[in-house]
Amino acid sequence: MDVYNKSLQPLSVIGTGTYSRVILCRHKKYKKNVCVKQIYFNMGQKTLLNLINSEALILSQLKHPRIIKFYDFYIQNNFAHIVTEYICGGTLQKAIELRINKPFNDEEIRNIFCDILIGIEYLHSRGIVHRDLKPENILLDINGRPKIADFGLSFYIAQNVLNNNNNNMTDNNNNNNNANQRNKNNNYSNKYCLGTPLYMAPESLNGKECNFKSDMWSLGCILYELCSSYNPFIKAKDVNELIRMMTNDGQKLECGCSGVSNCISYEKFQKREITLRYICDGMLTINPNERWNISQIVSCPWITMHYYKLYFDYEY
Repeated sequence: MDVYNKSLQPLSVIGTGTYSRVILCRHKKYKKNVCVKQIYFNMGQKTLLNLINSEALILSQLKHPRIIKFYDFYIQNNFAHIVTEYICGGTLQKAIELRINKPFNDEEIRNIFCDILIGIEYLHSRGIVHRDLKPENILLDINGRPKIADFGLSFYIAQNVLNNNNNNMTDNNNNNNNANQRNKNNNYSNKYCLGTPLYMAPESLNGKECNFKSDMWSLGCILYELCSSYNPFIKAKDVNELIRMMTNDGQKLECGCSGVSNCISYEKFQKREITLRYICDGMLTINPNERWNISQIVSCPWITMHYYKLYFDYEY
């Protein structure tokens, strides 16, 4: 368990992936814990190396309380290392699982949702599409406040921004080969299809280009899961069935959000604050042109004041 950095003392492995692992370390100089995402690669894996460079570059340019904090990036012995702050509260996915018998109440959901939304607004204002939003990639701090993490599939809408900042970066469309490592259930990828299928927008699953509205779909899935404890499409056995569940005559969802109740735990969802259901319905809209954006969500009275209270209460 070597991170090839004398300033860092490895403590334990707290996460693993196909090509990577996350190591909890103690920073000797600053006397605080940090996370080191260690990714193995060889020089022939150009696509993977581009993804690593992209993740480090994007993280290094972000500074926001709802985004995981970046500290350092270095490559040593065919291992790339991305050093970030350590968030001790675990993932939102784990929190949802632990609360399955006592789900979050409406106020708790509003707090978590607005915090994530503020983080997404910051990303989109900087031209960044996250492309892999899911509860597993939302970390909770000691106070239960969420932070968005894992920017391995993120990209700039204005692609030239990346190219101007880092000559090592190539066109974002080369990223297709890395999709399968994101989730054990992901068995489908193409030029634009990247992410975790259960949280991917229909246009992405159908091979069309994703954009800011694709992130809004993913957030809609997260909101539904916060409300009901389950992803709205968890019943899908494969990607083809997932697409079928999402679309019915191209208009309706086969989940509670559009009234076609084929979704697990729909009864829980129905009992939620009507604004939550209304917003979820807006985000889980098949046509991306009709899908809700951040402004539409914030304009809902039940959200507005709470959103801006959080928005102006941050310490940068």
